[in-house]
Formats: sequence, structure tokens, C-alpha cells
Amino acid sequence: MYTHMRTKQNTNVLVSCSVFWYRCSTIGWLSVTVADLIFSIVMQTFMMAEASFLALLPTYGQAMSFCFTCWVASLYCFEYSWLSAGMSLDQRRLFFERNWLYCLGFGVPITLATFFLNFVVGTGVFSLLFPFFVILATAADPVPSSRDLSILGLVPESAPLCSPTRQLTNALVRKVGAVD
Repeated sequence: MYTHMRTKQNTNVLVSCSVFWYRCSTIGWLSVTVADLIFSIVMQTFMMAEASFLALLPTYGQAMSFCFTCWVASLYCFEYSWLSAGMSLDQRRLFFERNWLYCLGFGVPITLATFFLNFVVGTGVFSLLFPFFVILATAADPVPSSRDLSILGLVPESAPLCSPTRQLTNALVRKVGAVD
């Protein structure tokens, strides 16, 4: 009888320990996901600001801004499928930087439809087209063609497009964290 009670007590302890660890892991997962999302939003905001500042440069500023806006638009569209696939921010960034050529081409149609319009009309057109492009991004299976072209020496295999904004976002996070 005593051994039965002891086993039942151990089982209760094991169950409560596993419930505790499940809750801790869920809370940990949730906090990491929320922090990841906030970091991503801040980084994308800085990337859009960078695209706007590029437009101010003389001679090639508009072309560079157009390309950067293509990348930001494709990043917006792919973000939903990457999050549903459970990719971390670093995995999403690496995928984006390794498939930079594909992301540039993916963002061209929506950027062409909105880039040369005034802000209000461009935002309206973007909001109409965005769900369609999110569906396309979810169904897309990018083939890393930039690797094939990098062998020929035509384009680099990876482009650190997020590096300046990631450094700026990290600096902002450190500054906000130091306020406590």
C-alpha cells in the first residue's frame, strides 16, 4: 500500500513538473516570438526609411530606391509564409540575403504598380495588390538561381541587404535596453 501511494505521489510530481516546464517553454516561446516580431517590424521600418533616403541621392538615387523598395515589398510578402513555417528572424534574413535576386524580381510588379504614384493612391493600390502577392509568396518555391550565376561571376551569391538596418536596429534595442 505504501509503495502504491509513493508511486502515485511521484507521478503527481512528474505531471506537475512537466506542466510547469510546458508553461515555461510556452512563455519562453511566446516572448521570443514577440521580441522577434518587434525586431522585424523595427528593422523593416528602417529599411523603408533607407529606401526613402536613397531616393534623395542624385543621379542613381531613384533607381537604387526602386530596387530597395522591391526588396522591402518582397520581404513584406514573404514574411507571412516564413512566420507560418516557423522560421526565426535570422533564418528569414539569411534566406532573403541568399535569394536576393529572386526577391528583387518578386517585388518588381508590386513596386512598379505603386512606386511612381503619389502616397495616398500608391498606398491604396498596394493594399489592393498586397493580399494577392502574399498568396503568391506562400505558394512560391524560390530556386536559388543566384548561386548558379555567382559561379559564372555575374552576381554575388549573397547580398548583405539587411546589414545596415540590422546594425541600426541592434543599436536601438541596446539603447532602449539601457534605459531600464
